[in-house]
Amino acid sequence: MKTFKKVMRGVGKFLKKFRVLIILLVIGFIVLTFVKYTSNSAKKILNEMSSADQELGKVETRSLVETITATGTIESAKKRTVASTIIKDTKITSVECEVGDYVTEGDILVTFSDESINKTISQLQEDIAESRATKSIDDTANTRTYFYSYGNESIAIRDLQIDIDQKRADLDEACSRYGDAKRKMDDLKKARDEMATVSPNSVSVFDQQIEAQQKLIDSAYDAQLAAQRAYDKAVRALDDEVYKGSNTLAGATETYQKNEITSNDPTKKLQRQLEEQKDRLDDYVITAPISGMVTQVDVEENNSFAGGNLVTIQDLSTLYVSTEIDEYDIPNVEIGQKVKFKTDATREDELEGEIDEIAVAATAASASNSSNNSTYKVKVKVLTKDDRLKLGMTAKLSIIVKEVDDVLTVPYDAVVDKGDGEYVVYAIDEATVRKIEQRKEASKQIAGKISDMSKENTSGIGDMEKPGKESGELSKTDEMKADVTEAEKPKSLKDIIKIAYGKTEEEGDIVAENQVEIPVETGIESDYYTEVKSPKLKEGMTVIVKSDVEATNPFEIMMGL
Repeated sequence: MKTFKKVMRGVGKFLKKFRVLIILLVIGFIVLTFVKYTSNSAKKILNEMSSADQELGKVETRSLVETITATGTIESAKKRTVASTIIKDTKITSVECEVGDYVTEGDILVTFSDESINKTISQLQEDIAESRATKSIDDTANTRTYFYSYGNESIAIRDLQIDIDQKRADLDEACSRYGDAKRKMDDLKKARDEMATVSPNSVSVFDQQIEAQQKLIDSAYDAQLAAQRAYDKAVRALDDEVYKGSNTLAGATETYQKNEITSNDPTKKLQRQLEEQKDRLDDYVITAPISGMVTQVDVEENNSFAGGNLVTIQDLSTLYVSTEIDEYDIPNVEIGQKVKFKTDATREDELEGEIDEIAVAATAASASNSSNNSTYKVKVKVLTKDDRLKLGMTAKLSIIVKEVDDVLTVPYDAVVDKGDGEYVVYAIDEATVRKIEQRKEASKQIAGKISDMSKENTSGIGDMEKPGKESGELSKTDEMKADVTEAEKPKSLKDIIKIAYGKTEEEGDIVAENQVEIPVETGIESDYYTEVKSPKLKEGMTVIVKSDVEATNPFEIMMGL
């Protein structure tokens, strides 16, 4: 007994401590039970309906534009990232630009400390001066040796020529003595012959003289032969010396020229090094390769530069939109096509551009992905100047593929594809249109009524379905504004729902009963409209717009079903 009392006291303390929570839980249970009941009751009514709100459209004459939509990024016409791989571990003495600055081609952007390279240039200049002095001495010695060899050979040839001249003179003199001896012999023989006719006894004297003269002739002849041999020997000696001298001089010339080249090597090498260092001086002053705006600066003054990017410049005089077009659409894209585009920055203003470049090969990333379609990079030149456009902005593009004017059109979803290339639209008369509008008005009334009922904690939904409940109990503000007959006026919430959904128990589906199927030929399509051709279509006709999306009834929205 004591234990029971103790337990009851504990329960009492628990209930007292958590009484607020317990009260809330009880209220919640009651509310959930009510909602479940009313929800099931409403669902029972709604399950009897099968038609959704019907959308209507008009046959209208308009201009249509067939487009390809895409999303792209604003880019500059030219972009140059100035970098250096030559200069490393060098102090930056100045940075002459900031992000947002406009620079002209040739303007100085960054300068580096040139102290070290100037020392190298000075040392090379000193080495070149020493090398040139040494070369001058070597050239003098080489020249002297060359001309000494040339002079010696010339003297030898000159002496041999003198000897030849002397031998020639001796030969000429020997030839002259020999000739004189022969002529004297001829004179003696002639005289003896003349004397023989006058005094035969005197002939012997002439014979002795002739014999003596013959000896002189023989001696002169021998002297002439000796002179000839001496002369010939001198000529051969000169020829030999000339041949030998030619080789000697050729060798001397080659040696001279070789010495010229060899002695010039150090100076030339140093000169090349000097020119390379002077050329590198230009690398210590970085200038703008193009005119444009500085969009990025990667270095700071007085820091040591380890290599890499310095400054990025972009030419903003002409902007482009870079986009990717799917392989399905790319055959319809051509250079020069007009493009309309918008950006968040330019709000609803429609800007113009034109296709400027089309890639001939798929983008590498898309081409390598076999699971997705390939895309092709397309560049659109921006024709509309607008200061609100900034690099990197996202642009929504409409590439104009085809345009037509003054054609009959219907909403895109009004055209029904029946297969095998057959397309139709469904038209309805004005009386049917008025009924549909009346029932749409009734649907709005339901939404308002359910909203009011959900705010008032009432069980009116269930009561309205009970027999004997009269329509007069509905608020007068709930009367239909649409022009309907007395028979069509709702007697209960169930009737309101049925009317709103285009069906009554007596009438059935008014759309299905009154629509007329019209075959059409389709033309170009825009985002919302399609060109249609048919002799049965007239401007202003009302057509049914089919929708693949199931309508959600207002009661379910309000009750959270």
